[in-house]
Amino acid sequence: MSSLVPLRPTLPDPPDDYNGRYFRQLMRQIEELFYLMLNPGELRSYTHTITGMKQSSSNILIGELYYDELGVVRILRQGDAPVNPATATMSLGSVTVTT
Repeated sequence: MSSLVPLRPTLPDPPDDYNGRYFRQLMRQIEELFYLMLNPGELRSYTHTITGMKQSSSNILIGELYYDELGVVRILRQGDAPVNPATATMSLGSVTVTT
C-alpha cells in the first residue's frame, strides 16, 4: 500500500567552506521541496474535479468511484456486489380487495 505522506528531501550536510557542488545539491533539494509543496499529488489536493464517472458499479474495478441513482458518490470495495441501475417490474396474478 502506498504512503499518503510524500518523502521529504534530505538536505546535504554543509561543508566547512563554500563549495559549488554543495550549493548545487542544496538548490536541487530546495527545488524538490517546493515541487512537493506545490504539487501534492493525486491523493492529496485542495480541489479535485472528477469527470466521466459511471452511474453504476457494473464494469468497473475495485477502488474505482461511481455514483448511484441518488447521485451519491461511492467507491466499489472488495466484496461489494456490482449494481446495475436498470430496473425491472414483475406482476404475478391479481388481488381484489372488497370492504
